[in-house]
Amino acid sequence: TVPNIQAETQWVRDLARIPAINVPTPIASLDDEYLVSAHHAESDQTIYAVMYSWLEGEEIGDEPTLDQLHTVGRAMALLHENSANFTLTDGAELPIFNDFFWGTEDFLFSSQSKVPPRDRELLKKAHDLIMKYIDELYATSAVHIIHADLHGWNLMWHEGQLSIFDFDDCGYGVEAQDIAVALYYLDTPEQDAAVLEGYRSVCELPIYTKAQMDSLLLQRRLVLLNYLYETKNPEHKEMLPTYLEKSMERVSGFLTDVRG
Repeated sequence: TVPNIQAETQWVRDLARIPAINVPTPIASLDDEYLVSAHHAESDQTIYAVMYSWLEGEEIGDEPTLDQLHTVGRAMALLHENSANFTLTDGAELPIFNDFFWGTEDFLFSSQSKVPPRDRELLKKAHDLIMKYIDELYATSAVHIIHADLHGWNLMWHEGQLSIFDFDDCGYGVEAQDIAVALYYLDTPEQDAAVLEGYRSVCELPIYTKAQMDSLLLQRRLVLLNYLYETKNPEHKEMLPTYLEKSMERVSGFLTDVRG
């Protein structure tokens, strides 16, 4: 929405003032507006756009080094320090991530679900436990703006400098949710440790239990599963059977672990 885009650009402009954080900078139009729009005749929709400055370098991608991941953790902590004291102006709005699907449409449990009934039953049990842990985190943690999509394809590396981009998923959440998204895409304990050590180099980690973090990691996977049921992208659709099978393995393991 327009208020979402306005909020995103406000936060990024504020972050750009901090020397230790590198982000693309919104560029104003000749009318001194950051948000512009045009009517798209074919879809009969109004299309909104913001122009951002160019970032040199390459995405960190799927194979980050431990040094890069340490820098990612450090940058995440700096983002959290900033947003804890940042306030949006009137009219700018962001969603709050205290629901399971983060505001997206439900394709797992609703009437339009195509998940096999047996799988859906297990998914619902995992959903209920995940929401229990999320409710606990929101009851005990500070809520402020988080990036909410910090992975290797939204992180640029150039001559030893990290840049963060793609803020269009940002919203109000707890810091553990940002950490969980970053950790979800990593493969080894050493990679996880590098991110967390980088974070600790700036400030203390937020308080969360192993069960709470495990629930956030599984939630990320199930949100992506939900996307595969929703998307019309043929390449992504082909991933669904294997992704569902692996997801159900993780759901079973999660339910076993949390129940002891």
